[in-house]
Amino acid sequence: MRAAGWGRIVNTGSGITTTQNRDLAYMTSKGTVHALTRALANELGESGVTVNAIAPGLVATEGFLGRARANGPTAEEVFARVTAMQTIKHQSVPEDLAGALAFLVSDDAGFVTGQIPHVNGGVTRTGA
Repeated sequence: MRAAGWGRIVNTGSGITTTQNRDLAYMTSKGTVHALTRALANELGESGVTVNAIAPGLVATEGFLGRARANGPTAEEVFARVTAMQTIKHQSVPEDLAGALAFLVSDDAGFVTGQIPHVNGGVTRTGA
């Protein structure tokens, strides 16, 4: 990408980094993705490569929905709690992320770098 003088990198972070959550390992890993995104944006900006991330909220993926839970809430209960915090009241699906991703890899985003938009139906505005 440097040699070509153009490129787009979009990482996947998480909105969990702005919430109060007890999943220390996951929060730390996603916080690291956010820091890496900004560091790479600084490193690669002069070469014409932009680096951004998206921070989705809880997304209904096959992996999450199929995860067995010995203790604690079911996936449906978790989604009900998260959806109640959202401004846009529907269970997020992978397609909800597509527009943000398409923009960040487009020519229109050529002056956008080091950014981490939250794509979460409005959860971030609650400070939850």
